Amino acid sequence: MLIQECSEFIEDAFSKYAIILKDGSILKASIDKDSVDKIFPVLEKLLMKDLKVGDLLLKSPVIFFRVTENVLVILLSRAHQNVVQTMFDVFCERYALRLDQEFPAFELDLQTLSKFTIFSLSRQAGPEPIGWWENIDEDIVFKYSTSSLLLLLNEIDGASARTLNFHPFISDKYMSVIFLFQVQAPEARGEAFDASILIMFDYSIRNILYKYNDQFEQILNETADKLAATFIADYAENIQAPIRPESRKKFALILKGVQNQLKQFKIDPTEIKI
Repeated sequence: MLIQECSEFIEDAFSKYAIILKDGSILKASIDKDSVDKIFPVLEKLLMKDLKVGDLLLKSPVIFFRVTENVLVILLSRAHQNVVQTMFDVFCERYALRLDQEFPAFELDLQTLSKFTIFSLSRQAGPEPIGWWENIDEDIVFKYSTSSLLLLLNEIDGASARTLNFHPFISDKYMSVIFLFQVQAPEARGEAFDASILIMFDYSIRNILYKYNDQFEQILNETADKLAATFIADYAENIQAPIRPESRKKFALILKGVQNQLKQFKIDPTEIKI
Protein backbone atom coordinates (compact mmCIF):
# COMPACT_ATOMS: atom_id res chain seq x y z
CA MET A 1 0.00 0.00 0.00
CA LEU A 2 1.37 3.39 -1.04
CA ILE A 3 0.75 5.26 2.21
CA GLN A 4 2.32 2.44 4.21
CA GLU A 5 5.44 2.63 2.02
CA CYS A 6 5.60 6.40 2.52
CA SER A 7 5.22 6.15 6.27
CA GLU A 8 7.91 3.48 6.56
CA PHE A 9 10.29 5.66 4.54
CA ILE A 10 9.69 8.65 6.83
CA GLU A 11 9.94 6.56 10.01
CA ASP A 12 13.49 5.56 9.10
CA ALA A 13 14.50 9.15 9.85
CA PHE A 14 11.71 10.78 11.86
CA SER A 15 9.45 9.23 14.46
CA LYS A 16 6.91 12.06 14.75
CA TYR A 17 5.10 12.76 11.49
CA ALA A 18 1.74 13.05 9.75
CA ILE A 19 0.84 12.57 6.10
CA ILE A 20 -2.29 14.59 5.38
CA LEU A 21 -4.42 16.04 2.59
CA LYS A 22 -4.85 19.79 2.26
CA ASP A 23 -8.40 19.59 3.61
CA GLY A 24 -6.95 18.24 6.87
CA SER A 25 -7.74 14.56 6.32
CA ILE A 26 -5.09 12.35 7.95
CA LEU A 27 -3.74 9.55 5.76
CA LYS A 28 -1.17 8.29 8.28
CA ALA A 29 0.27 9.76 11.45
CA SER A 30 2.40 8.97 14.48
CA ILE A 31 1.46 12.38 15.89
CA ASP A 32 -1.82 12.24 17.81
CA LYS A 33 -4.88 13.71 16.11
CA ASP A 34 -5.29 16.53 18.64
CA SER A 35 -1.80 17.79 17.83
CA VAL A 36 -2.49 17.67 14.10
CA ASP A 37 -5.74 19.58 14.65
CA LYS A 38 -3.84 22.29 16.55
CA ILE A 39 -1.19 22.58 13.84
CA PHE A 40 -3.63 22.58 10.90
CA PRO A 41 -4.87 26.22 11.23
CA VAL A 42 -1.26 27.34 10.78
CA LEU A 43 -0.95 25.06 7.77
CA GLU A 44 -4.16 26.46 6.22
CA LYS A 45 -2.66 29.95 6.21
CA LEU A 46 0.54 28.67 4.65
CA LEU A 47 -1.40 26.88 1.92
CA MET A 48 -3.05 30.16 0.97
CA LYS A 49 0.20 31.92 0.04
CA ASP A 50 3.58 30.45 1.05
CA LEU A 51 3.71 26.69 0.72
CA LYS A 52 3.97 25.66 -2.93
CA VAL A 53 4.52 22.12 -4.24
CA GLY A 54 8.09 21.06 -3.35
CA ASP A 55 8.45 23.73 -0.64
CA LEU A 56 9.74 23.03 2.84
CA LEU A 57 9.02 25.40 5.71
CA LEU A 58 10.35 25.27 9.27
CA LYS A 59 8.30 26.64 12.15
CA SER A 60 10.42 24.96 14.83
CA PRO A 61 9.76 22.37 16.06
CA VAL A 62 7.20 21.86 13.26
CA ILE A 63 8.31 21.21 9.68
CA PHE A 64 5.89 21.42 6.75
CA PHE A 65 6.51 19.94 3.31
CA ARG A 66 4.15 20.02 0.34
CA VAL A 67 4.67 16.86 -1.70
CA THR A 68 1.88 17.46 -4.23
CA GLU A 69 -0.96 19.93 -4.64
CA ASN A 70 -3.05 17.81 -2.28
CA VAL A 71 -0.59 15.82 -0.12
CA LEU A 72 1.50 17.30 2.70
CA VAL A 73 3.83 15.98 5.37
CA ILE A 74 4.20 17.42 8.86
CA LEU A 75 7.23 16.55 10.98
CA LEU A 76 7.93 17.31 14.62
CA SER A 77 11.71 17.62 14.70
CA ARG A 78 14.57 20.02 15.34
CA ALA A 79 16.72 18.47 12.61
CA HIS A 80 18.75 20.81 10.41
CA GLN A 81 16.98 22.00 7.27
CA ASN A 82 19.57 20.42 4.97
CA VAL A 83 18.97 16.99 6.52
CA VAL A 84 15.22 17.32 6.15
CA GLN A 85 15.49 18.63 2.58
CA THR A 86 17.70 15.72 1.54
CA MET A 87 15.17 13.24 2.93
CA PHE A 88 12.28 14.92 1.11
CA ASP A 89 14.22 15.08 -2.18
CA VAL A 90 14.48 11.30 -2.15
CA PHE A 91 10.91 10.95 -0.88
CA CYS A 92 9.58 12.98 -3.82
CA GLU A 93 11.60 11.01 -6.35
CA ARG A 94 10.03 7.80 -5.10
CA TYR A 95 6.50 8.81 -4.22
CA ALA A 96 5.41 12.25 -5.48
CA LEU A 97 4.03 11.09 -8.84
CA ARG A 98 2.24 8.10 -7.32
CA LEU A 99 0.74 10.24 -4.56
CA ASP A 100 -0.43 12.81 -7.09
CA GLN A 101 -2.16 10.08 -9.10
CA GLU A 102 -3.77 8.42 -6.08
CA PHE A 103 -4.76 11.66 -4.32
CA PRO A 104 -5.42 14.26 -7.02
CA ALA A 105 -6.31 17.75 -5.87
CA PHE A 106 -10.03 18.27 -5.52
CA GLU A 107 -10.47 21.53 -7.39
CA LEU A 108 -13.55 23.63 -6.90
CA ASP A 109 -14.85 26.54 -8.93
CA LEU A 110 -17.90 28.80 -8.87
CA GLN A 111 -19.64 26.70 -11.51
CA THR A 112 -19.27 23.53 -9.44
CA LEU A 113 -20.59 25.34 -6.37
CA SER A 114 -23.61 26.91 -8.08
CA LYS A 115 -27.06 25.34 -7.75
CA PHE A 116 -29.18 26.82 -10.55
CA THR A 117 -29.70 29.97 -12.62
CA ILE A 118 -33.04 31.66 -13.46
CA PHE A 119 -34.02 34.43 -15.88
CA SER A 120 -37.20 36.21 -14.79
CA LEU A 121 -39.38 38.93 -16.27
CA SER A 122 -42.19 41.02 -14.84
CA ARG A 123 -44.83 41.36 -17.53
CA GLN A 124 -48.51 42.29 -17.33
CA ALA A 125 -49.39 39.13 -15.40
CA GLY A 126 -46.59 39.75 -12.90
CA PRO A 127 -43.19 38.16 -12.22
CA GLU A 128 -42.56 34.90 -14.05
CA PRO A 129 -39.58 32.65 -14.83
CA ILE A 130 -38.71 32.84 -18.51
CA GLY A 131 -35.83 30.37 -18.61
CA TRP A 132 -33.57 28.46 -16.25
CA TRP A 133 -30.52 26.23 -16.28
CA GLU A 134 -30.31 22.98 -14.33
CA ASN A 135 -32.96 20.34 -13.80
CA ILE A 136 -35.00 21.84 -10.95
CA ASP A 137 -38.66 21.59 -9.99
CA GLU A 138 -40.90 24.31 -11.37
CA ASP A 139 -42.25 25.20 -7.92
CA ILE A 140 -38.68 26.02 -6.88
CA VAL A 141 -38.20 28.05 -10.05
CA PHE A 142 -41.35 30.10 -9.42
CA LYS A 143 -40.46 30.66 -5.76
CA TYR A 144 -37.04 32.18 -6.44
CA SER A 145 -38.10 33.89 -9.66
CA THR A 146 -40.69 35.89 -7.73
CA SER A 147 -38.29 36.55 -4.86
CA SER A 148 -35.64 37.98 -7.18
CA LEU A 149 -38.01 40.59 -8.63
CA LEU A 150 -39.45 41.48 -5.23
CA LEU A 151 -36.16 43.25 -4.56
CA LEU A 152 -37.62 46.02 -6.76
CA LEU A 153 -40.73 46.43 -4.61
CA ASN A 154 -39.76 49.87 -3.29
CA GLU A 155 -38.05 51.11 -6.45
CA ILE A 156 -40.18 53.73 -8.23
CA ASP A 157 -38.24 53.40 -11.48
CA GLY A 158 -37.91 49.63 -11.29
CA ALA A 159 -34.65 48.23 -12.60
CA SER A 160 -33.87 51.23 -14.82
CA ALA A 161 -30.37 51.23 -13.30
CA ARG A 162 -28.72 47.83 -13.57
CA THR A 163 -27.68 46.57 -10.13
CA LEU A 164 -25.97 43.53 -8.65
CA ASN A 165 -27.26 42.19 -5.32
CA PHE A 166 -26.13 39.49 -2.91
CA HIS A 167 -29.30 38.23 -1.29
CA PRO A 168 -29.44 35.49 1.37
CA PHE A 169 -32.19 32.91 1.76
CA ILE A 170 -31.12 31.92 5.25
CA SER A 171 -33.87 29.39 5.99
CA ASP A 172 -32.97 27.53 2.78
CA LYS A 173 -29.21 27.91 3.43
CA TYR A 174 -28.76 29.65 0.09
CA MET A 175 -26.96 32.80 -1.01
CA SER A 176 -28.01 34.29 -4.32
CA VAL A 177 -26.38 36.65 -6.77
CA ILE A 178 -29.20 38.66 -8.37
CA PHE A 179 -28.68 41.01 -11.31
CA LEU A 180 -31.56 43.41 -11.97
CA PHE A 181 -32.07 45.06 -15.35
CA GLN A 182 -34.76 46.05 -17.85
CA VAL A 183 -35.86 44.68 -21.19
CA GLN A 184 -36.83 47.60 -23.40
CA ALA A 185 -40.20 47.08 -25.09
CA PRO A 186 -42.22 50.06 -26.45
CA GLU A 187 -45.50 48.20 -25.93
CA ALA A 188 -44.83 47.63 -22.23
CA ARG A 189 -46.02 49.94 -19.48
CA GLY A 190 -43.19 52.40 -18.99
CA GLU A 191 -41.72 51.00 -22.23
CA ALA A 192 -39.73 48.36 -20.34
CA PHE A 193 -40.08 45.14 -18.37
CA ASP A 194 -38.18 44.65 -15.13
CA ALA A 195 -36.02 41.54 -15.32
CA SER A 196 -33.57 39.56 -13.21
CA ILE A 197 -30.89 36.91 -13.47
CA LEU A 198 -30.49 34.84 -10.31
CA ILE A 199 -27.56 32.51 -9.65
CA MET A 200 -28.00 30.41 -6.52
CA PHE A 201 -25.15 29.15 -4.34
CA ASP A 202 -24.80 27.43 -1.01
CA TYR A 203 -24.79 29.87 1.90
CA SER A 204 -21.43 28.50 3.09
CA ILE A 205 -19.54 30.30 0.28
CA ARG A 206 -21.04 33.75 0.86
CA ASN A 207 -17.63 35.14 1.88
CA ILE A 208 -16.18 34.00 -1.45
CA LEU A 209 -18.94 35.44 -3.63
CA TYR A 210 -18.33 39.02 -2.49
CA LYS A 211 -14.79 38.84 -3.91
CA TYR A 212 -16.14 38.40 -7.42
CA ASN A 213 -18.45 41.42 -7.50
CA ASP A 214 -16.77 42.98 -10.55
CA GLN A 215 -16.61 39.68 -12.45
CA PHE A 216 -20.29 38.96 -11.77
CA GLU A 217 -21.22 42.43 -13.02
CA GLN A 218 -19.31 41.98 -16.27
CA ILE A 219 -20.66 38.50 -16.98
CA LEU A 220 -24.25 39.34 -16.08
CA ASN A 221 -24.26 42.64 -17.99
CA GLU A 222 -23.32 40.75 -21.14
CA THR A 223 -25.83 38.00 -20.36
CA ALA A 224 -28.63 40.53 -19.76
CA ASP A 225 -28.02 41.99 -23.23
CA LYS A 226 -28.27 38.53 -24.82
CA LEU A 227 -31.43 37.58 -22.90
CA ALA A 228 -33.14 40.88 -23.72
CA ALA A 229 -32.28 40.64 -27.42
CA THR A 230 -33.51 37.05 -27.59
CA PHE A 231 -36.78 37.88 -25.84
CA ILE A 232 -37.53 40.84 -28.12
CA ALA A 233 -36.65 38.84 -31.24
CA ASP A 234 -38.92 35.94 -30.23
CA TYR A 235 -41.88 38.02 -29.01
CA ALA A 236 -41.79 41.12 -31.18
CA GLU A 237 -45.32 40.44 -32.42
CA ASN A 238 -46.83 39.89 -28.95
CA ILE A 239 -44.72 40.67 -25.88
CA GLN A 240 -47.42 39.28 -23.57
CA ALA A 241 -47.61 35.88 -25.29
CA PRO A 242 -46.99 32.70 -23.23
CA ILE A 243 -43.38 31.56 -23.30
CA ARG A 244 -42.93 28.80 -25.85
CA PRO A 245 -40.79 25.69 -25.13
CA GLU A 246 -38.39 26.49 -27.97
CA SER A 247 -37.81 29.94 -26.48
CA ARG A 248 -37.13 28.48 -23.02
CA LYS A 249 -34.42 26.33 -24.59
CA LYS A 250 -32.76 29.43 -26.06
CA PHE A 251 -32.80 31.20 -22.70
CA ALA A 252 -31.50 28.06 -20.97
CA LEU A 253 -28.53 27.89 -23.35
CA ILE A 254 -27.67 31.52 -22.63
CA LEU A 255 -27.78 30.76 -18.89
CA LYS A 256 -25.63 27.70 -19.48
CA GLY A 257 -23.08 30.11 -20.94
CA VAL A 258 -23.03 31.93 -17.58
CA GLN A 259 -22.27 28.63 -15.86
CA ASN A 260 -19.43 27.93 -18.27
CA GLN A 261 -17.87 31.31 -17.49
CA LEU A 262 -18.02 30.59 -13.76
CA LYS A 263 -15.61 27.68 -14.27
CA GLN A 264 -12.71 30.11 -14.59
CA PHE A 265 -12.99 31.19 -10.94
CA LYS A 266 -11.17 28.57 -8.88
CA ILE A 267 -11.93 28.15 -5.17
CA ASP A 268 -9.69 26.78 -2.45
CA PRO A 269 -11.83 24.42 -0.32
CA THR A 270 -10.20 25.81 2.82
CA GLU A 271 -11.97 29.15 2.15
CA ILE A 272 -15.43 27.65 2.53
CA LYS A 273 -17.15 28.42 5.82
CA ILE A 274 -19.30 25.62 7.23
